[in-house]
Parts: sequence; C-alpha cells; structure tokens
Amino acid sequence: MDGRPDGRAAARPTGFTVDPGDRLGTGTVLALWWSAVLDGRSGLPQLADDSAPPPTPRVGELDHRRLELIERERARLVADTADLLVRREEIDARIRGTEGAKAAAREPEQIEQRRLRLGELERSRALLDERIVRDCVAAQSRARSYDRLLRRCCARYARTLLRHHPDGAALARIGWPTLGEAPAWVVGHHPTAALSGGDGAPARTDRDASARAGDRAPAAAVEGAL
Repeated sequence: MDGRPDGRAAARPTGFTVDPGDRLGTGTVLALWWSAVLDGRSGLPQLADDSAPPPTPRVGELDHRRLELIERERARLVADTADLLVRREEIDARIRGTEGAKAAAREPEQIEQRRLRLGELERSRALLDERIVRDCVAAQSRARSYDRLLRRCCARYARTLLRHHPDGAALARIGWPTLGEAPAWVVGHHPTAALSGGDGAPARTDRDASARAGDRAPAAAVEGAL
C-alpha cells in the first residue's frame, strides 16, 4: 500500500507534474487516425517531384488552430496587463518628478524626504515589473503547450498517413509535413515581447475571445476544433 510507514497516506508532491489537460482524448486520437487513413489512401498529398508538397487540409487546419490559440493567449495577456502597464507609466512619471524635486532641493531634510520617496516608488515599480514578467512567463508557458500539442497532433496524423500513402516512403524522406516556427515571443527568452505584438503584429485586445481559449486546458482548446 502506498503511504508512510505509519499507514497514513503520503502527501502528494507539490512540484511540477504533467498536466492531464495536455493529453488528447480518445475521440480526437481516433479522428486524427481516421482522417489520416482516408487522406493516405486517397493519395493526399500528391507527390509530383522531390519538393515538399503542400499540406493536406487537415494539416492546414491543425497549423491554423495552433497559431490561432497562440495569438489568443497573447491577446489575453495584453488585455490582462493593460492596467498594470498604465500604473507603471504613472509610477515612472512620479519617479521623474521626484528626481527633479530632489535635484532642486537645498535643505538636507527635503533631500532626505525626496530620497525616501524615490525608494518607495522604485520598490512599487519593481513589484509591478515582477508581476508583469510573471504573467508573461505564464502566458508563454501556455502558448508553448498549444504549440507542442498541435505539433504532436500533426506528427500523429502524418505517421498514420505515411503508412497508408502510396508514396509514403518518398514523403518521409523529404520530411513532409513541416510546420512554421512559433512566434518569437513563444520560443525566445523574452516572453515580455508578447506585449509589443510578438513579431511586430499589432496587439489585439479581444478579452472575451482570448479568455474562452485561455480558461481551458490545452487539449480541451485543441479538441474543440477537431
């Protein structure tokens, strides 16, 4: 029996564990398998030469869903941090004003008061920065989950298709299919880039649409489109 020597149940670990939400349901797995079998038997995609053929409709659908969920996660982050960024700008303005007042002060007591005020403002700004970065890291983690999960879906589909395709060996040799890279803010080391639009795209702030995707586990959001 699992547990401690005294017979009491052992405490569950509190560290990182695999999120069950990352696991695809049986219905999704079967849908991917069946569409791959049908596409493979139909000779999709058609191999004309040694260049990579275009994606099948299913691969295109999976890739579109991958990028859509990543963008919704970024839009949700932009909406959720908007007030924090406004507060940070206000604190920056107060810091600049206090620095100017401190430089203009002549009495030691006034200088000390400004110095203490600057310390308070800088601590407040640091706390805001920590919260913003924490939210960005969490959004990046969720976006990476979407990216990883949809790539797994595509790989599962492709393995089955290649086994049933008349040119499956040739398709495998050229590495079909290939998916594009995720946005830089997802794969890079600076998740706060998401707040500036990631790859330069304008920041969307559709809070309702992004929240509907973000409030669900990765697999649930993926399965909704399959």
